[in-house]
Amino acid sequence: MARRWNQLPFKDEVARLLAERSISQRALARELGVNQGWLSHALNGDRPFPPELIQRMASLLGVEPSHFVEYRRAILIQAVEQDTKLLDRLYRLIPRV
Repeated sequence: MARRWNQLPFKDEVARLLAERSISQRALARELGVNQGWLSHALNGDRPFPPELIQRMASLLGVEPSHFVEYRRAILIQAVEQDTKLLDRLYRLIPRV
């Protein structure tokens, strides 16, 4: 069976998980060691959310980091930046307009 990942926008999925666990965004920021304002901007996509921080947040929320599309995207970007052969192979797979 194929794995099903979350497809909700990052901020919406984090808000859902926080609500389910009765955790405030402020409490999450405190646990992550970041400012609540920074966390809000990062969740809205205004700041990059480092994969390491997504891993810590996922652990606090009881999900795998790969649950979040942003984590999967960040890992792929890191891999492509480090491996030009992978970049070339992926580029050939993308349809051109």
